[in-house]
Amino acid sequence: MRLFAIVLLGMLLCGCSTQKDFQQAERATDEFHMQFAKGSYGEIYDASDSAIKTSATREQMIAMLQRVNRKLGACGDPQRQSFVVNYNTSGTFVTMVYTRKCANGQLEENFIWRIQDGKPILYGYHFNSPVLATD
Repeated sequence: MRLFAIVLLGMLLCGCSTQKDFQQAERATDEFHMQFAKGSYGEIYDASDSAIKTSATREQMIAMLQRVNRKLGACGDPQRQSFVVNYNTSGTFVTMVYTRKCANGQLEENFIWRIQDGKPILYGYHFNSPVLATD
């Protein structure tokens, strides 16, 4: 019985942590979308994890986000499709998948947030839309 109580307590604590990490990532995603809508692409890059900064320069990231905005036009509210909170030896990661209806087509977004010192840091941003396949 005592072992059961310890296991149950551990599960409850983990569940609270999962919810907190998810909520932080969700707020960070909302902030990303506000910055994106304002054209604050440099701010998005500057606040990102080193994993993003080693895969693209600031100028490349800005150009990529400008292209997405230019090709798709104004986007509506994001609709969350799924999320996963992953705890491993490299840290805590929250993956969130969204779809958005934009003026010129649909956009699928995949965010990976790394929770560092209780704060979500953009670790990965991937997007897909048939509109982006053409120039």
